[in-house]
Amino acid sequence: DFGDLINYTLKLFCTRPDILNFYRQQFKYILVDEFQDTNWAQYEMVKLLAAPLNNLTVVGDDDQSIYRFRGASMSNILQFKKDYPAAQEVVLIANYRSSQNILDLAYRFIQRNNPNRLEWQMSEGRKQEGGGQSSSLSKSLKAATALEGIIEHLHGETIDDELRLMAEKILEFKSKDKEASWGDFAVLARSNEQVNQADLAMGSLGLPHQSVTAKGLYLKPVIVDVLAYLRLLDNYHESPSLWRVLNFPFWKLRPRDLVELSHFASKKSWSLFEALEKSALIPNLHEETHRIFGTVLKWINEHTVFARDHRPSELLVKVLNEIGYTGYIESKPEGQSRNEFSYLNQFHRRIKRWEETEADPRIRDFMPAITYEIESGEVGDLSVDVEVGPDVVRVMTVHAAKGLEFKYVFVTGLVDRRFPTTERRDPIELPDALVKEILPQGDNNIHLEEERRLFYVAMTRAKRGLWLASAEDYGGSRKKKLSQFLIELDIPLAGGKKAAANVSGLPALVLGDLVDADIIKDYLPEQFSFTQLKAYETCPYQYRYAHVLKVPVWGRHTFSFGQSMHLTLERFFTRLKEKKSARQGSLFAEGQPSAAAEPTLEELLQIYESSWIDEWYESKDQAQEYFNLGRDILKEFFKKHEDAWPDTKFLEKGFNLKIGSYTLKGKVDRVDARGDGVEIIDYKTGSVPKNEDVDKDQLFIYQLAAENIWQEKPVALTFYYLGENKPISFLGTAHDLEALKKKIISTIEEIRKSEFKAKPSPQTCRHCDFKKICPFSQA
Repeated sequence: DFGDLINYTLKLFCTRPDILNFYRQQFKYILVDEFQDTNWAQYEMVKLLAAPLNNLTVVGDDDQSIYRFRGASMSNILQFKKDYPAAQEVVLIANYRSSQNILDLAYRFIQRNNPNRLEWQMSEGRKQEGGGQSSSLSKSLKAATALEGIIEHLHGETIDDELRLMAEKILEFKSKDKEASWGDFAVLARSNEQVNQADLAMGSLGLPHQSVTAKGLYLKPVIVDVLAYLRLLDNYHESPSLWRVLNFPFWKLRPRDLVELSHFASKKSWSLFEALEKSALIPNLHEETHRIFGTVLKWINEHTVFARDHRPSELLVKVLNEIGYTGYIESKPEGQSRNEFSYLNQFHRRIKRWEETEADPRIRDFMPAITYEIESGEVGDLSVDVEVGPDVVRVMTVHAAKGLEFKYVFVTGLVDRRFPTTERRDPIELPDALVKEILPQGDNNIHLEEERRLFYVAMTRAKRGLWLASAEDYGGSRKKKLSQFLIELDIPLAGGKKAAANVSGLPALVLGDLVDADIIKDYLPEQFSFTQLKAYETCPYQYRYAHVLKVPVWGRHTFSFGQSMHLTLERFFTRLKEKKSARQGSLFAEGQPSAAAEPTLEELLQIYESSWIDEWYESKDQAQEYFNLGRDILKEFFKKHEDAWPDTKFLEKGFNLKIGSYTLKGKVDRVDARGDGVEIIDYKTGSVPKNEDVDKDQLFIYQLAAENIWQEKPVALTFYYLGENKPISFLGTAHDLEALKKKIISTIEEIRKSEFKAKPSPQTCRHCDFKKICPFSQA
């Protein structure tokens, strides 16, 4: 790799002096720019080439050393003065970019990295040499302009508010500053993930923009659209993908008809494609909707046939042109259309590279390949040249902005653990003896100093305006604290308080489909369940797909296995109850046969075989593996209980529970009599959570149902983990139950607002059924 090129060249120079002398003669004068970004090996090579004449000039700023993650050693610039004590110094402090107040703010901020800065160390060294005299060395930059800059802190209640506040400021200053172009504005973020989030928001709010990041091709909405259509050609019954395709704006489908189609599919337990084929059965659909459905079916069928005998690269071009997607992009503003065509061309090249590795490249092989790539965490390489292209707002990481300048700069995500980030230690750390970096003095640490330098770079990209943005709610369970850097800067909030953005003329943030909140309200559930509430708590946008729009999803083999185990135990305990009743009846019937025997292990396994649901498994081998696992679990279950079967009162007991003015429905796996009360049991086929940290809300709901509907007294609530044959029991207190009621009412009231703000995270999105079509996905 590139590192080896440097290392082996260094080794060559050290072991072959004749070769070193040859290049010393060739390069008599050496200038190294951005010296703070060199690593130890590069600096050693420069020193070897420069010797013995040492006609060497280095240009750098230790306060802008931000590439430690790729090996850059900030200590090189500190070490240079020790290696070359007679070197002449030229301090460049005239700044032709920024206003003085922006420069002063940045300078005060970066001094928190003292004593590990060149300015401080050289000043201290001169004080010692001069017997305590102050040094004239200063890196306090002086602006060439007398214009004062704008510095503000924008703070929203949610990430959506934060992004809208920035968009509003961009529109405000684009209007005020008649000389400003869209290219004079930049939104800077700490990570690629935050760039993608801001990029989506800028597009949703209608601002011409360009995302400048090295990663994220597969996350671009235009590529998500293309992948959704291609998945359909590989598998008609990929319902989430068909939902995204039907929401392409150029079809001009009525949103209410789309929801009717989805609900019809859910009611019939069909895939969305099956419902589309039989949409004539759906009452009250608009006549034009039937025609468009027919057109969509026609293209899907024709392109499926074409895909069998043609390369995916040919298929992509044919699809985009024939269904009208190319014309749809062309109709957008020039900057946006140019960006989207660029993404499509890059994706087309990605397909062509894959085709070069295949003997017979077809879509049936490409889709699994790209799916595996995405599921492994790859989001696709991006190629963007920030110096050319349309007049648009640039959205990029701070690292990508290094060396660039913009009239107005917005820095987003300034909250704890986002900027500065938390340090991620290397899995295998180098011994201190091998580390060439000069370790920092004082209370700072290497990571925090690097993050502070990165923020310094962000601030000094701004010419006339600097806005620092944050929010309280980024989708997690807790409110976010302000960034340590904002606290250090002590900039008052714009307007004196946090704000929820609300400026007329800006559209709402995109939901990824045509169905708006007014329509959604007509399809909210009338009853709720623990599963629904948990889905909303995990991600309201996921809840919207699953429980309001009711987009059908591809089944999972784990669900089939769980249903098989639940059905087996329900039938087994039903038989157990029947035999118990038969034994009790025989005590009172003269001349009747002796008491019925208890069920045997053989009976349990026979019930299991007849209850087995052989669906959604990826292969026969996987199905057999799970079937054998179930048999082993049931054998252990029988062995554990055969001498003391419980007295079961209810199996699959349903309920409708009133909480406030809302109704919760549910079904309890098993209820056993225990002493003067009952034990409520819910089966789990997964593993026991770490530290037995279980979510108790589900069984608390069942406890409320038992007390208020069945008039039973629960003495234990039990999650029974079948995989380990281990019960975990507890019981809710009056305080627990009252707190749960308040939480349920609050959650349902949030649902009824129909806002459904996404709460994306890599962990949540990875397990979401809608990760392939969701515009907010971080999977």
